[in-house]
Amino acid sequence: MIGLAGYAASALAFWAAVLGAVAGLREARVPRAAPRAARPARHAPAARSSPSALLAGIALTGVALAAGLMIVALVGHDFSVAYVAQVGSRATPLLYTIASLWAALEGSILLWALLLAGYTALFALRAGGPVAPLRPAALAVLLATLAVFLLVVVGPGNPWARVDPVPLDGPGPNPLLRNHPLMAIHPPILYTGLVGMAVPFALTTAALGARRLDAAWLAAVRTWTRGAWVFLTAGLLLGAWWSYAVLGWGGYWGWDPVEDVALLPWLSAAAIVHLARPEVESPNRSRWIAGLSIATFALTIFATLVTRSGLLDSVHAFSESTIGPLFLAFLGVVLVVSIAFATLRLPDAVARPVPPPARERGLVLGALAFLGILVVVLAGTLYPVVVDAVSGSRSSVGGPFFERFVAPLGAAIALLAGAVPLLGRHGLDESGRRRLVAPTAAAAVGATIGLVGAQPPEAVAGLAAGAFVLGGAVRALAARVGNAGRIRVPGRRRLGGLVAHLGFGIAVLAIVLSRSGIRETTATLAAGETTTVLGRAVTYVETTTLPGADGSIVRATIRLGGADPGAAGATVLPELVLPTGSNGAIPTPGIELGPAEDVYVTLLGLDDATGAATIRFGIHPFVSWLWIGGFIAVAGAALAAWPTRRRASAPAAAVARLAAEPG
Repeated sequence: MIGLAGYAASALAFWAAVLGAVAGLREARVPRAAPRAARPARHAPAARSSPSALLAGIALTGVALAAGLMIVALVGHDFSVAYVAQVGSRATPLLYTIASLWAALEGSILLWALLLAGYTALFALRAGGPVAPLRPAALAVLLATLAVFLLVVVGPGNPWARVDPVPLDGPGPNPLLRNHPLMAIHPPILYTGLVGMAVPFALTTAALGARRLDAAWLAAVRTWTRGAWVFLTAGLLLGAWWSYAVLGWGGYWGWDPVEDVALLPWLSAAAIVHLARPEVESPNRSRWIAGLSIATFALTIFATLVTRSGLLDSVHAFSESTIGPLFLAFLGVVLVVSIAFATLRLPDAVARPVPPPARERGLVLGALAFLGILVVVLAGTLYPVVVDAVSGSRSSVGGPFFERFVAPLGAAIALLAGAVPLLGRHGLDESGRRRLVAPTAAAAVGATIGLVGAQPPEAVAGLAAGAFVLGGAVRALAARVGNAGRIRVPGRRRLGGLVAHLGFGIAVLAIVLSRSGIRETTATLAAGETTTVLGRAVTYVETTTLPGADGSIVRATIRLGGADPGAAGATVLPELVLPTGSNGAIPTPGIELGPAEDVYVTLLGLDDATGAATIRFGIHPFVSWLWIGGFIAVAGAALAAWPTRRRASAPAAAVARLAAEPG
């Protein structure tokens, strides 16, 4: 019964999205009467009660009801529902049972549709004032996109099919998805960022149709892109944390294809965020932002295609399915229509009569560096697909390829992030040169540390770049501390940007130090044996076997000595998860976290005859500062992205304020 109700709610949402898209197109074709100059603000909500907006609300209600019913079915272990029988289990803890909604392909599409319906309804509520003329066409685009995802839910990716006979229990979600709380947090946040890129795309499509890439459109694109970019940044950071804490390979970013395709829209959105700042006054800025908004949305659909089609091998990807061709067709339609539309509707390029200001040049160079990394990552991701299509042989592109090109571009971004906030409009005047003293000194200290530590040249350059952006952010923030110790904030967005750069500098330093200073070794120890590994006393106490949700868990107890001789250390518990019916084991590390270094312990194997354990030990310096810096950057970006309340009765003033607002 719950399966029938869930399918009916999904179908209701689908048809509401289809009808809403049609209604939005009809509303966009009907000329609007000119707004009255002094229309009272109380009439603003009435303008939002259009058929397309009402149908967007119905679609959200339907898909929210469907998602809620699926969670009820998962928690209630209703194995008559196909999706519950696929990922449910009575032994799975409640948190991971709820998180099973996005643990497999069909449920993840349902979550994606729920988030997109939420964005669509929110856009219908907030898209008033000067951007209101774009609202009907933008709603039509959003609802049409939602209809595509809901078509998957009610069609080839239907999670509501009935299972007969009904099993008594299910296999549970993938073991990798139920052994760390981050899997209940990371996917929804990442999806929120990816899905949010649909709104700038819809606004751009509507603006191209109306031939009005004006200040109101630019302000709206900037606001929605910033918000989605914050979620996407947090999602990527949490994914790196999950990879480090769960997968047991010792790193946080392995240039896995699914990691790469999630990074691509982040890079293009980063370019939008920096090009949409008011310091960039190029007459061709609208062309760039319109093209990047389309490209960012296309890259999110590409990410969906890669993870749900079996196109590329990845530990993060879902199983191969028939849904892939549908998303491939959708991506093709988006690209063909968008390129044709942009070709016909984009304004002609305009030659600039005067050289751009220094700060604008810095922001444009930063955006180009982000796009350069995008090209490298996209080429490395697609290369195996092209080789497979041409020769029929499987290939892969490893980390060295990406890092060879990404590292210098990343260093350039760090240098620009440190320098641009300190530049005056006309470049380095006398005060500007004084402002650059602190970051330059910090860069010299960073390079000296690298040279003294006999680091390779790329690490020395990375330390100098990270120290430069950190010094620049600290210098810019310190300049705003008054005599009374209070921060004199020239603008909330400006302050948020500086805080984001501060976190970025910390993260860059942590990445360079953790990659260049890592030490690893492997040892085989008998139970009760103590030895010295990487300068630390290590005791292998025992191994215990515990029952798991779908197999068993082998847990080793490892006692670590302190970093100083004789000092007490921590006890870590690395595990091997042995799923039923599988010959492989999934290692989960035990980690002793520390401000200067992490001790990373992975159980690789156990000798059944002797009880000896093969253990990999790693010393990972300053990894904790990557998470600290990353979340400082997210907090700063969130502060900069927080929307400004606008008065409905003064649209012209709102446009002027948004267009001139500090980035």
